[in-house]
Amino acid sequence: TVDSGGRPLTLVGVHLSVPFPLSSLPCPYCPSLRDQQVVALAAFAAERQGAGEPIVVAGDLNLTEREVAYRDLAGLTDVVRGGTWRPLPINWLPPVLRLDYVLSSPDISVASSDIDCAASSSDHCVVVARLAVP
Repeated sequence: TVDSGGRPLTLVGVHLSVPFPLSSLPCPYCPSLRDQQVVALAAFAAERQGAGEPIVVAGDLNLTEREVAYRDLAGLTDVVRGGTWRPLPINWLPPVLRLDYVLSSPDISVASSDIDCAASSSDHCVVVARLAVP
């Protein structure tokens, strides 16, 4: 939590579980642990918002916006849109999925946002958002 002009702002960096961990074999897609983490994250965000604190959640959710668990985050504003993950850490490959997010409480406004895949030598692109806290 940081002070944003006399008002606390909660910043949360996340890296949720992969929905196909080796420990879940032979199940090829087992999102239950990740989905539990999404529910806990959404509850924490709702608690902070209920206390009157703006909140920003950013990181690798290992979740696409097409999955059911994404709906659990409906209390947060999805700030950046676009693909952020590619299967290999080669920066000329285009992203094929969106796994990385910046989410904020609705009272935070977005000044700008960007996804930069050329700047990264990772399988994830760089996600940047400039936010204005009331």
